[in-house]
Amino acid sequence: MLKNYLLIAIRNLWRNKLYSAINIGGLALGLAVSMLIMLYVVHEYSYDHFHTHSGKIVRTIYRAKMGENFIQMNLFSMPFGPAVKQNSAHVEDFVRMRTSNRVVIKTDDDQKFYEEKFLFADPSVFTVFSFPLLKGNVQHVLKKPFSVVISEQIAHKYFGDKDPVGQTLTYDEKHLFEITGVVKDAPSNSTLTYDFIASLPSYDAIQKQEGPDYYASQNAKIGPGAYETYFLLKDGSDLPLVQKAIPSVVTKEEGSVLQFQYVLDPLLNIHFGNNFGDSSNLQYVWIFMGVAVLILFLALFNYMSLSTARATKRAKEVGVRKVMGADRKRIAGQFYMESMLISLVSFVLGLVLLQFLKPVFLNTLQLKIDTDFLFSPLFVMVLTGLLIVTILIAGSYPSLVLSGFSPIQALKGKVSMTGTAVRKGFIVFQFAVSMVLIAGSIFIQQQIAFIRNQKIGMNKEQVLMIPLDKEFKNNYIRFRNDIRQQTGVRSVAAAGSPLFSGGWNVIFTKTPDGQQDISINYMIVDEEFLKTLEIEWAIPPAIESQISLNDKIIINQKAIAKLNLKGNPIGKQLEWDGAKEIAGVVKNFNFSSLKYEINDLALKVVKDTSQILASQGGHLFVRVDPKANLPKTLAQIEHLYTTYQTKKPFEYQFLDDAFDKMYKSEHRLAAMMKAFTGVAIFIACLGLFGLIAFVAEMRTKEIGIRKVLGASVSSIVLLLCQDFIRLVVFAIILATPIAWYVTNQWLQEFAYRIEISWIVFALAGIGAIVLAVCTISIQAISAARVNPIKSLRTE
Repeated sequence: MLKNYLLIAIRNLWRNKLYSAINIGGLALGLAVSMLIMLYVVHEYSYDHFHTHSGKIVRTIYRAKMGENFIQMNLFSMPFGPAVKQNSAHVEDFVRMRTSNRVVIKTDDDQKFYEEKFLFADPSVFTVFSFPLLKGNVQHVLKKPFSVVISEQIAHKYFGDKDPVGQTLTYDEKHLFEITGVVKDAPSNSTLTYDFIASLPSYDAIQKQEGPDYYASQNAKIGPGAYETYFLLKDGSDLPLVQKAIPSVVTKEEGSVLQFQYVLDPLLNIHFGNNFGDSSNLQYVWIFMGVAVLILFLALFNYMSLSTARATKRAKEVGVRKVMGADRKRIAGQFYMESMLISLVSFVLGLVLLQFLKPVFLNTLQLKIDTDFLFSPLFVMVLTGLLIVTILIAGSYPSLVLSGFSPIQALKGKVSMTGTAVRKGFIVFQFAVSMVLIAGSIFIQQQIAFIRNQKIGMNKEQVLMIPLDKEFKNNYIRFRNDIRQQTGVRSVAAAGSPLFSGGWNVIFTKTPDGQQDISINYMIVDEEFLKTLEIEWAIPPAIESQISLNDKIIINQKAIAKLNLKGNPIGKQLEWDGAKEIAGVVKNFNFSSLKYEINDLALKVVKDTSQILASQGGHLFVRVDPKANLPKTLAQIEHLYTTYQTKKPFEYQFLDDAFDKMYKSEHRLAAMMKAFTGVAIFIACLGLFGLIAFVAEMRTKEIGIRKVLGASVSSIVLLLCQDFIRLVVFAIILATPIAWYVTNQWLQEFAYRIEISWIVFALAGIGAIVLAVCTISIQAISAARVNPIKSLRTE
């Protein structure tokens, strides 16, 4: 019987090629897009689950409170981990880590590369976490100082097919590391990433050489410091007990105004929680998941709509089967078999489309997902579930409708088109979804454009940010002066921190009246900083040349309220490494994301910027003339850089690019919404095309008679179109408040946002109507132009 059902299904597909192509093509596209989105969603939710002990690993963070202000950090002193393990029977092991960013690694044959993922860690990193060693012994690879394990990718990059074990690499032009092992590349769904994992004693040795006093201070107390610390608990449920025990082992600092709260954060929560960086945004994951479901339902509704619309073509077949003794259950099974066949064919085509679309999808989202993840048990299980859901939903409604025909009425040919109301509902749903996506996509683009063009209190255009490390301090003045002499350079300034980086230095102090403990953001800058970035004065200093004196600071307007200053703030004192006099006030400018209101800021202006570089490194800000030859100017600056710095490659970033990078998630959302909108519209129009083609086929004789009686092509087209256009207009009316609500909720994330305009909804609605009219007209015109004699001969 199954063979018979299968043969009938194949025969029906072959006889109705147009409808089969529309059904299979629409469903395959919907499945492919849903697979792509689910690939992203499942990958996000799978972060760190590959570790054997993932449920028992926790990271330590602390929250420091001063007055009503909070800061949160995840760095602890060297003795912190051992002390907690010793004092808690619930801790099985610990790992301390320190990441060294932007270091130069050199091989023996003088190859040099900047590396971003150089990690120092305890040997237990390979037993607590599941990062398998490909070469080397877990117990010995990180035992000695200046030993390092490299990833597969780095091994190939530096040594090709040679065995890297026993080779040496030079770290930061000073320290020689021996390669003791090769570790498998971190999976793409790992919060911890690395290219190099060096022994933690190596970092200790480097710190002793470069800053013995700082190193000693980090090892003198148990508490906040410079190392990330992870604990492996004996059981995940022990977390509250270990967290409760931490305060008892922390060194108490006399006279500290900070109140510390220590928190253990499960490893599996980090990616969506306290990720301290540009990781995934949980809200956008939910948005993408919702869009995946909507697009899948659009495709499924297309299939069900066309299947039930063609029910009258199968009515006599159903009648004969019922007369021959087939019950409703068997007939429903037959149509379910046909739906299953179409679903399977569509699913296979969807998998093929997935392979073609995946590189474009990942490139648009700027994501990396390992190829192996496509074959992981988790994603295969999700795909299997998607197939089952597709088969169940796709076959449900058509099989119920078709198996319910009365045999007498069916054999008499008196069965009319069934499920008309449901098909109308499908059309309304499809175009309502399309309308919401069109409007949402337009608003997202407007918000991003608004952010880019928003006046932020400074001029970020044509400004280069060049990172300089501490070793540049002796050559900085000459380098800065040489750049100033270059054609096309307007001005040069320096600061201890980059702008739009996401992190800020904070000082803890009291308001000048001594009544309140506060924290305030600060930057150390030189005298040219305000001029170079074109930041305006709100209250200029009496003598501008004195703002770089050690006892002077500048604040922004926002800081006046936080410092509780009344009247003119000039001359008021602020405690910051000694008393500092407020010498001037600058107008508020955005130095972080426009998702937030402008925050308070204090600027310490120094005359000799090499002081900044000597302590922490810094950034040079170079304003380039808009009329200058930019490639030539960049080449000149690079030449000057390599003259003074021969050990490290030249790097730079445009300030406006750094600004845009803060909205990486929004750019991803905008790009994907455009793609999703296009797919949704295509599927909706595909279904509409199939329905109008079927309606035209069913009304062939009516159209012929009307033409014989003198009806014009345009009147027939209007006749065929009007019912569908009404449905599209109703869908637009229904979708508008939904689109407004969703967009308004998303915009609440931004402190600076666009106003929701009715014009956008009008344009989106007009666009949807035009697309629908074009889709309908293609088939309607074709049907209206058929020779009436041929139409009337049709049986």
